[in-house]
Amino acid sequence: MSASLDSPSNVPLAAALAALRDEALPSEQLMLCFSDLEGERLEQWGATWESLPDERRAALIEQMVDIAEDNLQANFDAIFRYALRDPLERVRLSAIEGLSQESHLSALDTLLDLLQHDPSLTVRAAAAESLGRFVLAAEMQQLAAEKGERVCRALLRVLRQAPTDSLLYRRALESLAHFSHPEVDYHIRAAYYANDDLLLVSALTAMGRSCNAEYRSLVRAELHNVSPMVRRSAAIAAGELEDEAALPDLLKLLEDPSVEVQQASITALVSINQPEAREAIARAARSDDPAISQHAESALQAWDFWHREAEFPLLDVMDETQQSFRVRRIPLRPEPPADS
Repeated sequence: MSASLDSPSNVPLAAALAALRDEALPSEQLMLCFSDLEGERLEQWGATWESLPDERRAALIEQMVDIAEDNLQANFDAIFRYALRDPLERVRLSAIEGLSQESHLSALDTLLDLLQHDPSLTVRAAAAESLGRFVLAAEMQQLAAEKGERVCRALLRVLRQAPTDSLLYRRALESLAHFSHPEVDYHIRAAYYANDDLLLVSALTAMGRSCNAEYRSLVRAELHNVSPMVRRSAAIAAGELEDEAALPDLLKLLEDPSVEVQQASITALVSINQPEAREAIARAARSDDPAISQHAESALQAWDFWHREAEFPLLDVMDETQQSFRVRRIPLRPEPPADS
């Protein structure tokens, strides 16, 4: 049925909802019928959705996540917020992923509730990760102080109560990295020195996100770590911290046995405003390995955009790949009092 329905504008909602019961996944064009649902239309969708089998709901919500990622016209945020309450863990995880770029406050309360009460530790960890964007918004004064404090208190409670070797703890730590607070700094350093590679990766991720230059020397030390995932995380963090002292080590990582480490080093070099950094990215763009050359080509355009006098200094001249290389530049703020 769905294959014959060409355009969402020509498909009645009832017909689109009926197609959800078909064995085959609906076409992307049909799925766009469910974009921007609200009011009665959202209620009709919900009634159909709740009658579908578990596997069908999971497959459909995963399809929506994929469509929304690739199609800027697709807006399934209302459906993703609805699905946060789904009884199936797989659906809730996909809904959280679908909302990863959405900052609508109607999702905030549900994410906080999932963080604190969901029976699945995996879902709680995903909620902790998703809440990181609200912590960043609060630090940048783009979120009401009261709401930002609620998010930070909830995540701090996780750090105090969750086992330190749990995924939940690590995701909460990474999300709280945007929050300038002595207790967060304590947990970052404790994770760094815990002699556990997974905790070390989370500590490095948090250090990079913190934009705190005091972490630079610790990050540089891990550029030599024997673990590829640690070296990759350290390279990313060095770039986020705009650590020019890390340039020699980042250049060496361009010869790393791991492609992922090489790519992370290329991305980090975008943040380094030195001729050697650009020259190294340009050399990588001539690599025989497409995974390296394509990554470096986008990085080279991003380096030129951020460090050279652009002829067209507007974000809309950059494609999505180039924008992904943009490094946040958030000024450091004084730490609040310890009792805050």
